[in-house]
Amino acid sequence: MSNIKLGVLLVCVSLTCVAFSVSADHHGQDHEQHHENISPEQMLADFEAESESRRSEEGEHFDEEAYAFERSIMERRMELENKRIALDQEFRALDEEAQQYWSKRQREDMDRQREDMQNRQAEFEADADRRRSEEGDNFDEESYQFERSMMERRSELDERRMAIEEEFNSKRDQLGNSPQGQDQNAWQALDQEQQSALEAIDQDYQKLDQEGQDYWNKRRREDANRQREDMANMRADFEADADRRRSEEGDNFDEESYQFERSMMERRSELDERRMAIEEEFNNKRDQLGNSPSGQDQNAWQALDEDQQRAFEAIDQDYQKLDQEGQDYWNKRQQEEANRQRENINRQREELENRREEFEAEVERRRDEEGEHFDEDGYEFERAMMERRFDLEERHIDIDEEFSRKRDELGNSPDGQNENAWQELDQEQQRAFEALDEQHQTLDQESQSYWETREEEHRKREEEEREREEE
Repeated sequence: MSNIKLGVLLVCVSLTCVAFSVSADHHGQDHEQHHENISPEQMLADFEAESESRRSEEGEHFDEEAYAFERSIMERRMELENKRIALDQEFRALDEEAQQYWSKRQREDMDRQREDMQNRQAEFEADADRRRSEEGDNFDEESYQFERSMMERRSELDERRMAIEEEFNSKRDQLGNSPQGQDQNAWQALDQEQQSALEAIDQDYQKLDQEGQDYWNKRRREDANRQREDMANMRADFEADADRRRSEEGDNFDEESYQFERSMMERRSELDERRMAIEEEFNNKRDQLGNSPSGQDQNAWQALDEDQQRAFEAIDQDYQKLDQEGQDYWNKRQQEEANRQRENINRQREELENRREEFEAEVERRRDEEGEHFDEDGYEFERAMMERRFDLEERHIDIDEEFSRKRDELGNSPDGQNENAWQELDQEQQRAFEALDEQHQTLDQESQSYWETREEEHRKREEEEREREEE
């Protein structure tokens, strides 16, 4: 009978310890509360008190061997429980250290973002001050005020986004330290709440972008109308000047030259209209691309730039033919065309540098977003291809500069009146461009082969994974 009593007591003590262990694994706070109510030392003391009571009752029938065994078991269990308590404390300290680290990182990231915003604002103001000083009365104050207000409003949205991130990071910390920290639905609800808040911010970003787009579309239309008005004024001024000279010069007025210059002006006006139409067309295409899923595809932007460049090159060829035709009459126009070409070349170089910077900025953004999933090999390949493509475009610019210089030399030489000399110069330039085009095609083929190979490798990996899953 005494053995049964002892066994029952030990089973109760063991069950209490087991329950204590399970609670420690799943509910840290319940674990601590359990220790506060019934500690292992108290259970041992209760066990000893019960054993002494039975020893006095049972006398020589008391099972000392069972008592000694169960006591050693209890002591060993207490030792394990104490180790578990120590481990739990170390885990909590480790979690706290990690939480403090990431909280610090988040604060640093927020501070860095704010610093970046301040730097952008400072650079914007410095650039505006520089242009205001250089341009004087021609400085576009209206555009500056608009861009400044847009930057301030975008900074406000950025601040609101960071505030949301800080708020929900705090909520996650609170949830992780609460009894609901094991409830997956609570985490999901928190994620959905944050997603809703971020979507509201995104809508404000989109409205801001649309407002900016509407403004610049309006400005472009106004600029186009202003250019058309300027062309009309130029034609009116030309006719007024011709009438004045006709009245002054009488029979000595050069009617043939007048008719030629008038036809050249009309044909140039037609080319100007075509150029403005191209600019409007590609501005609309850029707006559409920016609002589409392909807006993040650098290749799509590059292809659009190349399409516009080809359209402009076709226009430029017509301009050059017109300039060549008018060279016998107007050497000054030839010089103006050469200046325009040099400005275009400088703009192309600037565009190359901007595209390179945009490419690197886009890569850094995707590297931050994608983390370890970022395709580093693909990036290195695309960067190498971009540099090689830029080298070709630099050579294209060099060819433009070289033949612009040759045209200047030809126009100032006795052969400047020789139509065949101009034609040979055009053909020489065309051959140089065709050689570059072949290299562009070779580069495109190399890129296509690379991505086809990558795609095939990806397909094979997916098939192997499916096979392993089926097995």
